[in-house]
Amino acid sequence: MANLWQISRNKTHSRGSSDRRGQRFYTSTDMAILKHDIAIHNSQLKRGEVKKEGTYLIVECGCGHEGCFLHIEHKN
Repeated sequence: MANLWQISRNKTHSRGSSDRRGQRFYTSTDMAILKHDIAIHNSQLKRGEVKKEGTYLIVECGCGHEGCFLHIEHKN
């Protein structure tokens, strides 16, 4: 079974990435990567490796590549 990184690197852009509104369709690979990233972040919080200091956001990157997301945490 291939890991998520190998699956996502084979596809350069997801459908609708050139949409002028800046929105794109999330594929099943996108959702799997997001779910995995959230699980990693939650386990790091639970173990105390990272401290919650504000709002944690995951937003899509502007490049449009499948599986490319930005992880942002800002203080309130």
